[in-house]
Amino acid sequence: MDAKKAIQCGLELDDNQLVTITQADNLAEIYDSFGEFLKGVYAKEHQRYYRNIGTQSKRFEAIHESVNFRLNADNQYRPQNKVGHHVSGRREGAKEGKL
Repeated sequence: MDAKKAIQCGLELDDNQLVTITQADNLAEIYDSFGEFLKGVYAKEHQRYYRNIGTQSKRFEAIHESVNFRLNADNQYRPQNKVGHHVSGRREGAKEGKL
């Protein structure tokens, strides 16, 4: 589905290189790249940064369907990003400022 969106936006893709994503992929183990960067030294000296999503009206942002799938399937998965009004794809019933 995302490949179709990319093609509609003018990106050329090689169909032979595309992979099929399954629901099991949406629940795969999350890799903590921040914690692992520079073998963990960076995380000891710097705070994590959670980028705000959908807080600017002039920029189109959307929550990917895989995020909502994981939110519904995994009670431990709760991203810390602040979510504004200017975002599409937020799951129904989400509290203000949350996914």
